[in-house]
Amino acid sequence: MQPFVGDEMETFKRAHRPVAVSNTQAVVKRLLLRGVGIAFYTRLGFSEELAAGQLVAVPLEGERLSKLRLCLIASSDRMPTVARHAMAGHLREALASFGTGLDQHEE
Repeated sequence: MQPFVGDEMETFKRAHRPVAVSNTQAVVKRLLLRGVGIAFYTRLGFSEELAAGQLVAVPLEGERLSKLRLCLIASSDRMPTVARHAMAGHLREALASFGTGLDQHEE
């Protein structure tokens, strides 16, 4: 994410001194549920807490962020398999259904 929010994050860090910094989702989740601070993550890791109304997601906006895309990466020297097509289809459907209704949990 550094290329997409790096400059803005550095500006934020200069203006606000963090008390704790962690890249361990379990630690961050416990802190957030206790009402301590904010986190920069995707909604995927917090879907249960968002659905339960324990946390809210505030989408970040910006020109560089709008260009992000999720991709399934596979070897270019191997023929596509039935399993790869099935997994891609499953992921497409799962992510589409995951995204349904997320707006109601945003602030």
